Amino acid sequence: MVILFFNAKILTHTIDLV
Repeated sequence: MVILFFNAKILTHTIDLV
């Protein structure tokens, strides 16, 4: 599931930005 992996990456980046 590439989409899931990408979603997790985006979520992690968002949390890092906050």
